[in-house]
Amino acid sequence: MHHEGRRAITEYELITNNQQFSLLDINLVTGRNHQIRAHFEYIKYPIVNDELYGGKRNSKVPSSAICLQAYKLTFNYKNENYSFEINIPEYFTSIINI
Repeated sequence: MHHEGRRAITEYELITNNQQFSLLDINLVTGRNHQIRAHFEYIKYPIVNDELYGGKRNSKVPSSAICLQAYKLTFNYKNENYSFEINIPEYFTSIINI
């Protein structure tokens, strides 16, 4: 997608879903501001609680949060590999029942 904007590529894989929500593993090939939020709004699957990009509020999600979380970061710096990982936030699992 790049309607008069810069090229942006987002890859994603479905992890699980229910009648209302899907949990995805998303990989950014490019790194544009709000890329994930814009792409999922564009395909009519906005992020929960992300009202700026068409998402609806969910009472199980803190009002200050959207259901978008980096859980893993890996990179190489000065020939050293770094990797950081966290657990999925509890409110993600509460709305998708996993």
